[in-house]
Amino acid sequence: MCGICGEFNFTSKIKKSDIYKMNSALYERGPDDEGYYFNNTIGFGMKRLSIIDIKNGKQPIINNKNKNVLICNGEIYNYIELRNFLKNKGFKFKTNSDVEVILYLYDIYGHECIKYLKGMFAFALWDNTKKELFIGRDRFGMKPLFFYKDNKKFIFSSTLKSIKKNSKISTDINKNSIYDYFLYGYIPSPRTIWKKIFSLPEAHYAVIKKSKISIKNYWKIKPKNYKYSKNQIINDIDDKINRAIQQHLRSDVQVGLFYSG
Repeated sequence: MCGICGEFNFTSKIKKSDIYKMNSALYERGPDDEGYYFNNTIGFGMKRLSIIDIKNGKQPIINNKNKNVLICNGEIYNYIELRNFLKNKGFKFKTNSDVEVILYLYDIYGHECIKYLKGMFAFALWDNTKKELFIGRDRFGMKPLFFYKDNKKFIFSSTLKSIKKNSKISTDINKNSIYDYFLYGYIPSPRTIWKKIFSLPEAHYAVIKKSKISIKNYWKIKPKNYKYSKNQIINDIDDKINRAIQQHLRSDVQVGLFYSG
């Protein structure tokens, strides 16, 4: 499952103890390993449930060329295809993990790299040259990502309770969210139960730089009018389902399947 957390201070140095507290609250999401990154105003923490490249796929992963830093919760299902593409471009990998491809796709495509990822994921990437934080979430929001922001800092995590562990957070319950919960049975994104903590919507990414945040939708379903025969539709769906299952089964540990219907 894994869990990620971090803090970007706009004017002051990171307090490491806050990152340790936030990360400790993610224990049940990743009992196999943990990792940290600290560099003046930026701090990352992550808990790992090892699925691919169990021994060497430790995070955070650092790009040797530009010192960009990545942490990711989830799986990139098309990582083998992306690795082959990147290797042909001259990139060299330090691990066999699926998430390392994000670092090098970013070198080529910048923020648009997220469009090339097929999977369930929430990630944070620190651009060490631009001094900006880039976070993103998968197309259907299978992996959670929450954040808090004021004029001094930006804090993010896979869980709300992790953010609440940060000593700089002081917030109240959002009463409108309570009404939504009883009306819908859940709290619609981007709101959460807390007034000042929000959920990054599915199929969105955010860029945080110099206390400013920009949030952008990178994918949506666009209905088109195609004229297909019945057999073409059946064959196309069959092909897509089979390829999706093959990619989902990529793992260095035993895979469990749930079947319903």
